[in-house]
Amino acid sequence: MTDHVTKMIDRLREQTHLREALEERCGSARNWSPQVAFAYSQLIHLEQSIGADAYAEFLECAAEGVNARAAAHDSLGEMHSDYYGRAVYSRHKGHKSPQHEIAWAMMFSLQILLRDEGYENLVLAAAEAHRTNAAELAATSA
Repeated sequence: MTDHVTKMIDRLREQTHLREALEERCGSARNWSPQVAFAYSQLIHLEQSIGADAYAEFLECAAEGVNARAAAHDSLGEMHSDYYGRAVYSRHKGHKSPQHEIAWAMMFSLQILLRDEGYENLVLAAAEAHRTNAAELAATSA
């Protein structure tokens, strides 16, 4: 298989895992609200725009931010973007690439669109889907 076809298959596999993980949290894709359907398409577009490595890091930092916000007792008034920013800062000591800025803007808009619980479901489902896909790719490569 050519490299192009392999990449296309990998993207389709990632999209399938994302859809399945979102369906576990949000119900059948046919019944998703327009907001969830839009968020799903935006995550797919984000990965294509910033690349697989930056997308993987975005999901890790976003999930880390969701978990840190949930664990904080005084998170009232702080948005998920604050926690995401801290996760990125701790990894890169303040240096933000253009990919980080694009991901942050997308994350911020999805946070506003979906509100807290919807955003948390989206991020945790996407991070889970990405881990599942990475594990499958590693297993097939071995």
